[in-house]
Amino acid sequence: MATNNPPKISVVMPAYNAERFIAEAIGSVMAQTFADWELVIVDDQSTDHTWEIIQRHARKDPRIKPCRMPQNSGSAYRPRLKAVELAQAEWIVALDADDHIEEQDLEKMLARQRETDADIVLQQLVAVAEDGQSPAGWECPAAGFNFDAILTGKEACSLTIGEWTINGNGLTCRRLYQEASRHQTADIGINSDEYLTRLLLLAAGKVAFCKARYFYRQNAQSITRKFSTKRFDSLRTDQDLKTLVRQHYGPHSNEACRMAVQQWNGLLYHSLLLYETPNLPKGTRKALEQQLLKTWEDIDWKTVEPHLGHRPFSHLLALDFRLYKAIVKGWLLAKRIKRQ
Repeated sequence: MATNNPPKISVVMPAYNAERFIAEAIGSVMAQTFADWELVIVDDQSTDHTWEIIQRHARKDPRIKPCRMPQNSGSAYRPRLKAVELAQAEWIVALDADDHIEEQDLEKMLARQRETDADIVLQQLVAVAEDGQSPAGWECPAAGFNFDAILTGKEACSLTIGEWTINGNGLTCRRLYQEASRHQTADIGINSDEYLTRLLLLAAGKVAFCKARYFYRQNAQSITRKFSTKRFDSLRTDQDLKTLVRQHYGPHSNEACRMAVQQWNGLLYHSLLLYETPNLPKGTRKALEQQLLKTWEDIDWKTVEPHLGHRPFSHLLALDFRLYKAIVKGWLLAKRIKRQ
């Protein structure tokens, strides 16, 4: 007999122009060995057949709850939070529309939560090729990680700073989203989820792990894998993360040091991305250079300089932004000449 009781788990899925893969993502939820779930899918005004595919699956299974944003938001962040807002369950699991999960994923994570009384249970991200099956060469956490570990939220968050020793994807108590929303900054672009992930971890009293597998597709069409001005949003994210890390760990902590190096690596990566991309409109290039400048001014160079290694002219990078640009451009020119 049907009841009005809310489901135990809400799977939340933002979707945008995901017609190639979303049926597999939805199918992986429908195939779960644990059946007390709902799947809340929020379409961000897709221009392909994504919305039609979502509706077709919703007609087959009433546990699938479709919703459409009134206008395109430009990132997965707002549709994901809308899905969380619509979710009815105590426990939230995030799934992207081009990824999928193993059949026992929800069952394994919920069992681990009941065993540990954790606020968050993190699963294992397994990278797969675009076909969704072929291994892509990495897992997070790696196979040697102690999946029996139980950490505080602060300890778990530390393992995401500088590099992702663990991932932030798993079973999360809905209450933590409510806590995180009180500290979340304004929408900061395509990788706003990275900031939200740290807020969720810091709000957790206890974080556990399990070997439930989440298959992360290496999608060549993803906006994070081709040039887009939106990719430069991560510079702002790193600035906000720097402030967050200093607040929770202290300005002289190991975490603050790793965050400073992460911010530097982001600056260098985006500088190379900009100056290796020809034929950008003058106004676009100028606006992106302003983002680089803001990050350059925000970097803790005293902390970063010992980590620059033996890069040529590294001691000059912090002196002047114009000099910094000249060094980066000179290095790129030297690389091009060497390839010829």
